[in-house]
Amino acid sequence: MSDLGSEELEEEGENDLGWADDLRHGHGVYYYVNNDTYTGEWFAHQRHGQGTYFYAETGSKYVGAWVNGQQEGAAELIHLNHRYQGKFLNKNPVGPGKYVFDIGCEQHGEYRLTDVERGEEEEEEETLITVVPKWKATKITELALWTPTLPQEQPAANRPGQEEASGAEGIEV
Repeated sequence: MSDLGSEELEEEGENDLGWADDLRHGHGVYYYVNNDTYTGEWFAHQRHGQGTYFYAETGSKYVGAWVNGQQEGAAELIHLNHRYQGKFLNKNPVGPGKYVFDIGCEQHGEYRLTDVERGEEEEEEETLITVVPKWKATKITELALWTPTLPQEQPAANRPGQEEASGAEGIEV
């Protein structure tokens, strides 16, 4: 997915929103050069408040809260055949949440932050540690396949025009 903080994209994009003191401000739509879009609230030139970021390359979208340009707070990350509902902090999912799949089941769990070491490029440099979210599933619901419901047939006595049809059956031609 795109780097949401890319100044390069912001400088070249077109926009349809308000400005205050030469900064993006208010509610509006921002179009990025890579065809991503952000529709929502801005404050002091940053995504801030409620908004939707659409990733053109994947068709995914983030719908939820933003704080100082970062995905933060309650949100939903919607993909083509599933969605994640939970909280985000610094563009990463954190804490309890659930995946909802189009096939009719849900996977509940939580994202826990874990440390991952990066390899050293030179012996003299220190090993870098990156914190990444890791999903831990706790419960999976059963499949709840959707089946169409057909309208129930009315009893024969309640059907309109039933008397006429019964009388016609007894006539011989």
